[in-house]
Amino acid sequence: MRDTLQAIGCPETRAAMREYLRHQILPCRRRRIEDHLVGCPGCIREFVELRESYWMAGAGSHAGLVAAA
Repeated sequence: MRDTLQAIGCPETRAAMREYLRHQILPCRRRRIEDHLVGCPGCIREFVELRESYWMAGAGSHAGLVAAA
């Protein structure tokens, strides 16, 4: 089945990263993005930076909840 999936490029991968991180993406598209990330150092670097910013934003919101309690 994987062989029948159309490969995607950097622009489509980068445009879908936020949806990917929010788990708002169909499984077949998710696989295509993952396949692209495995072979593209530029996109994986951007993905890691974006993922870290999401984690930092999440950690900040949790810290605010603890401080307010």
